[in-house]
Amino acid sequence: MVPFEGAALSVGAETEQQPAMWLYHAVLFLQFYLLAFALGWIAGRYRSRAVTV
Repeated sequence: MVPFEGAALSVGAETEQQPAMWLYHAVLFLQFYLLAFALGWIAGRYRSRAVTV
């Protein structure tokens, strides 16, 4: 068995996981923007309710 074969296999595995990492980061960004939108929407509802009362 070649000593560097494991390193070559791990490098190949990293390149294969690249699209999955892009999807993972896309989901993280989507979660962040949805959370920011939800917090802003709730704060806006609370502010408008506080002004009318």
